[in-house]
Amino acid sequence: MNILYIANIRFPTERAHGAQIAKVCESFADAGASVTLVVPNRAVTIKENPYAYYGVKHNFDIIKLGNLENPRYGIGYWVELLSFMLRLSRFCATHQADVYYSRDESIVFLLSLLGKRTVWEAHGWKDNFFIRRFLHTIEKVVAITGIARKRFIKDGLPEQEIIVAPDGVDESLLDVHPDKISSRANLGLPTQGIFAFYIGSFSEWKGYMTLLQCAEKLAAQGVTIVMVGGLVEKLKREFPQVIFLDFIPYKELAMVQAAADILVIPNSARSVVSTDYTSPLKLFAHMASNRPIVASRLPSLREVLDEEMAYFFTPDSPESLVKVIGYVIAHKEEADEKARRALSKVREYTWGERARKILAFIGS
Repeated sequence: MNILYIANIRFPTERAHGAQIAKVCESFADAGASVTLVVPNRAVTIKENPYAYYGVKHNFDIIKLGNLENPRYGIGYWVELLSFMLRLSRFCATHQADVYYSRDESIVFLLSLLGKRTVWEAHGWKDNFFIRRFLHTIEKVVAITGIARKRFIKDGLPEQEIIVAPDGVDESLLDVHPDKISSRANLGLPTQGIFAFYIGSFSEWKGYMTLLQCAEKLAAQGVTIVMVGGLVEKLKREFPQVIFLDFIPYKELAMVQAAADILVIPNSARSVVSTDYTSPLKLFAHMASNRPIVASRLPSLREVLDEEMAYFFTPDSPESLVKVIGYVIAHKEEADEKARRALSKVREYTWGERARKILAFIGS
């Protein structure tokens, strides 16, 4: 199967979607497909080779189309999008594929209008006229949560045209667990103490502020919060008890997680993306880390995790989060057993298994 994966993003990028796209392309190629990733030739701050940066095999090609720069927001976004779409339509007229695959509904819609066999990997759902009309023009949909699948079907998409495929985990993470002391030394952290880690971007819907608001009470219990995802000066001044570390590339995630005693996924319940449509890369990486997980009690996370594998707290409640972290610390043997069960369960969510499932679905 010849697949053109098309993404209107800066590539490589520090953001999680870049790593997810790289892993999907790699896993499709590993499963026997011929894969080409098509992205705009936009300015990037990461100068490292994309394959090396993401730690993926050089088993798929990358083509960059000349494109206008995106002046971030407002009309600039639409100018950049139109520029990329025009170049993409010309490119696809001369580069044929069996399947045209994308996370971007606007790209999939354009290509379906051009008569291409399109597959949309849907990382969300929107209740609007455009999406409802658009669904009937595409070949198949890969939804990352079961909730999204149900809503697409409710909007008229036939059940046989959509599957659920949550994100995945590197098989290499399943049996490689770096030493805690050396990992802390690599990160410049004290080798002693109890550390609760948050790894990810500082987007409001990810609930990072809920964890930060626990800083003082957790510090009184001997727990230090470590935020991995950026050196935000305002937050550093506001929460002096917290250690902030800069963004760490995806390929170094195993080492970062190994430095933690507890891994926290504090997603907010105030965003429908968070409650219903997210399948975080870090969720599966955390499950592979052999570290206790504390997560918001949300439907999207509960599709993968249960009480046998993780601890849950009330979303957006610092009081609940402090209480649960305190319980985890006081019940180490129980917490370690849950971590082992999560590690066992995540073997069902490898990128390889995901790719084989999607390719079989497309082929059918």
